[in-house]
Amino acid sequence: MENLSYKEIFDSYFDNEKYQHFFANYANLETIKLPKNIIEQMQNLITAVEKVITISNEKNNNSSNSINIRNDNLKGIFMGYDFHLQNNNENKNITPKLIEINTNAGGAFLNLCLLNAIYKNDKNNVADKLANEFVAMFKNEFAIFSNNQKNLQTIAIVDENPSEQFLYPEFEICQKILVKNNIQTIISSPENLSIQNNNLYYNNSIKIDFVYNRLTDFYLHSNAKNNALLTAYQNDFAAISPNPKIYDLYANKNNLINLSNADFLDNLNIDNQSKNILLKHIPKILKVKNNDTEYLWKQRKNLFFKTAEGYGSKAVYRGDKLTKKVFAEIIESDAYLAQEIIPPSEHLLKNINAVMKADFRCYCYNGKIQLVAARLYQGQTTNFRTENGGFMICESI
Repeated sequence: MENLSYKEIFDSYFDNEKYQHFFANYANLETIKLPKNIIEQMQNLITAVEKVITISNEKNNNSSNSINIRNDNLKGIFMGYDFHLQNNNENKNITPKLIEINTNAGGAFLNLCLLNAIYKNDKNNVADKLANEFVAMFKNEFAIFSNNQKNLQTIAIVDENPSEQFLYPEFEICQKILVKNNIQTIISSPENLSIQNNNLYYNNSIKIDFVYNRLTDFYLHSNAKNNALLTAYQNDFAAISPNPKIYDLYANKNNLINLSNADFLDNLNIDNQSKNILLKHIPKILKVKNNDTEYLWKQRKNLFFKTAEGYGSKAVYRGDKLTKKVFAEIIESDAYLAQEIIPPSEHLLKNINAVMKADFRCYCYNGKIQLVAARLYQGQTTNFRTENGGFMICESI
């Protein structure tokens, strides 16, 4: 692949005042220093998750939601593994704890802008190299889909009302990087897509090879606007990544129940090393429906309640904030899980003397970490509203 430079693209967004709220402590750029062994623990956990999902999928060949699920070998672009860091005061060890897995993790292209700003005098061109790695990821995903029979020519970045999305600027950055690599790229709402002659088209005129799917209708069956995309997925009319199968295997939070269940892992004959890694790094999580109501109420202060197919902070409740009425509604619902609370770590921004909470997102492809970035914030849940909050690059030391 040609080693292209994207400095002008990165600078045009990073220097724009409209987008400075995405970047933590913008006026005093810094990084979070993570000991090498923490990132190694994150990678080992991701490797163990991949192993379990591969074995389970091969053994059972089923899914938690069989609607619209089909078999394919796509890996899923921009997988996100989100961690909190747990500090064990007894031995001073820091353990990364997996909070959730996302199949359309946002922020990767904004972090390229941040990388470029931090390492602008670095001859290794870290941001350019990672951008080219992202382009190679798109091409590899399409090569899997097409059995290496076609070249990737057109990509649609698809989300509902994309220009109104909070992370729309990164859609534009992605588009500009891909166009610079001679890949025609459009940004579209799903209703602008249609099926013609066994192909997926944008505005009835541009044939789409690949859909970078940013929709939160993860199974593509909750909104009629997604019908063309669903048809394309079910019939191999275009590569779609991430897609319902990838979401079902990884990001449906019911999977965390199995991944943190020793009996489930033993039934799959998972090796002890992988099993111990999973049990160490995944907080206990259980299905609320038909569980011990009295136990859950007594333990509620130590639990988060969230829906299996939720995303972001939607329908998430801290147990210590629950009223009995809301708790009763949660108990009666089939949708909720209860997850052990792992408080986020806190980090001092010395230049402004502010303490921020942080979660850590590993952007991955095919089980390998590409980038680790923190999201700094204050308040109950991760947000970009905090003054001087936002993304911060993590460095291995």
